[in-house]
Amino acid sequence: MYLRSIFITLSIVLLINKVTLACDCIMMVPVTYYIPKSDYIMLVTVKEIRPVADTYYTGVNAQIEVVSVLKGKSSPGELLEFEPHTITNCSFKFEKGGTYLVFAYKEGDKFSVYDCSWSGDITYKSVKEDIKKIRKYMRKHKMG
Repeated sequence: MYLRSIFITLSIVLLINKVTLACDCIMMVPVTYYIPKSDYIMLVTVKEIRPVADTYYTGVNAQIEVVSVLKGKSSPGELLEFEPHTITNCSFKFEKGGTYLVFAYKEGDKFSVYDCSWSGDITYKSVKEDIKKIRKYMRKHKMG
């Protein structure tokens, strides 16, 4: 009986661990650390959310319009397709009409937001402060 209880308990714990996926992005370094490492840093507005097979991940595929380019070869007004290389709990999720600071890279004809980057909604005070820090860093290091 005792072994059966242990087996059932372990089975439940293992089952829960299989379906429980979490993203733990602890940002220990300043936003400026990611500037040299990122191919594109842009302010974008989401025009359309593209469908995905798993509705849990709605918002990871999107058509965006470039508002401003802080780093990379793109232009304001350009429409870009964003789709993560792999879809995980760490994949950045867009909302239609939202405006975001994104740290991105291009793979083929699609763009992806780096997982665990300083990407975020520009309505947040912290993201607005990050944009100021990025612009100051870019001027100081004569980038862009």
